[in-house]
Amino acid sequence: MTAKEIQEQRSQLTYAWEIHDQEIRIHFEFRSYEKTMEFVNAVAKIATEHQHHPLMQIDYCKLNLVLTTHDTGSLSQKDFKLAKAIEEIDL
Repeated sequence: MTAKEIQEQRSQLTYAWEIHDQEIRIHFEFRSYEKTMEFVNAVAKIATEHQHHPLMQIDYCKLNLVLTTHDTGSLSQKDFKLAKAIEEIDL
């Protein structure tokens, strides 16, 4: 994807996704470990449906997600489609 395409796709997302090199990242904080894990499991289910799996770093009530397309070593439509689907999870 070109830089312009990446910015266009980013503008269609609601949450505060950040673009770093060839990744998009976001940080979440939850009220409890259980809420964190509920969200992680929801992300895992959606990722499996999309056949596109993010890097998930869990630290008690905090979650960092990183999306990139490993096959190409860059961002692709898959990343932005998954990001949009993640935004549809009830927090």
